Amino acid sequence: MPKGLSKEEYLTGQLSILRNPIIANIFFRLGLIEQFSTGIQRILAAYADSKTQPQFSIFENSIKIVLPVVKMELQGISEDANEVYSILQSAPLSSSHISQLVKIRF
Repeated sequence: MPKGLSKEEYLTGQLSILRNPIIANIFFRLGLIEQFSTGIQRILAAYADSKTQPQFSIFENSIKIVLPVVKMELQGISEDANEVYSILQSAPLSSSHISQLVKIRF
């Protein structure tokens, strides 16, 4: 954690302290990040309606964030594609293994 930043301030996004402003500025100029210090707020907003919430473990020298996998309802896809999506939620598989499970041809 950056010095002077409490756990509550970190989780609510009330205060922004860049740990490495030089690297952050380079990432911003390269288009790799959009804004400074909005990540936690965006994570919390993305999980606002989810039953499972991200877990934050904040230590003196590090922060660990566990983002749960949320099953999404995909709109406008076929029943077969939805079945494949459901199967792939547990583990990546080969197309031949998937076709055996859902009985469709690729």
